[in-house]
Amino acid sequence: RLASDLSRVKEQVKNGLSQSVDIESVFPATSWHEGSTLRGLAIPMGKSPDGSLVSLEFGPEVSNGISHFGLMIGATGSGKSSLLHSLIIASLLKYGPDELQLYLLDFKSGVEFELYSKYKIPQLKLLALDAMQAFGLSVLRELMQQMDERNRLFKGAGVGNIEEYRTTTGYAMPRILVLMDEFQTLFNEDHDRRAARESSVLLADFISLARNCGIHFLLSTQTLGRIRTGNFSVNQSTLDEMHVRIGLQCSADETEKLFGGIFGKQAYDLMGSQKGSGVLTENDLKLPPCAFRAVFCDKEKRAELLQMIED
Repeated sequence: RLASDLSRVKEQVKNGLSQSVDIESVFPATSWHEGSTLRGLAIPMGKSPDGSLVSLEFGPEVSNGISHFGLMIGATGSGKSSLLHSLIIASLLKYGPDELQLYLLDFKSGVEFELYSKYKIPQLKLLALDAMQAFGLSVLRELMQQMDERNRLFKGAGVGNIEEYRTTTGYAMPRILVLMDEFQTLFNEDHDRRAARESSVLLADFISLARNCGIHFLLSTQTLGRIRTGNFSVNQSTLDEMHVRIGLQCSADETEKLFGGIFGKQAYDLMGSQKGSGVLTENDLKLPPCAFRAVFCDKEKRAELLQMIED
């Protein structure tokens, strides 16, 4: 009986994850630009096998307030880049420029984010294509200055975080979401040791200090294994504090690295083999992983939506 039930559940998950999820099916046009980031970010990213909405969530309303940063892993062909695009588009549709600022950094050779340079997008604070380590370091330094300035404003208003500041003063203060694709390049000591080490220190400082300021990071890469075996400056303890975990078509070993020994096998069993099928956990320390089918937004649709946002 148990084997039969497990087989049925696995088949339901497989069927649920094999269906394409259109961006407007999870985020209808009637609710565009109505989102508030006062209590955190919740960006639609897909559907679970039962059809319920799955979102990327950062902020005090999520997981008792500890999930402010995330890791995304996906092998070549897994749909990782497509999901990053869908998250970007969904965030631009949901939140206006007073609610969210985006920093997009692509550290791999190519033109993955080039499309966004063709439009005037007020939420897009920074766009870096084929970013170099020195430039990535300069971005972290700028963000550190912003964090210090926000803390100064909090102190002046007699409050301790972004939510209290906005509620008390009524002033706009957008949350900041930093998306880094192939982030390990920034911390590669073989290329630029000084930049790699300072970047590692700054990222660790953000993980410790930035959550009250509304600054969030989502770091993506094809594999964590390379970071653990190569000459990289980012500390494992820093990555361990990034509690939101997203995996797309990872190997069993990679899944265990991402989700840990407790949930690794469960996540691997749920992951599925379809492009865009993945597993998410909102708090890798406590919550079990859930399967989802990522939102898909093709190039033509992206261009159409970006033009609407610019207009």
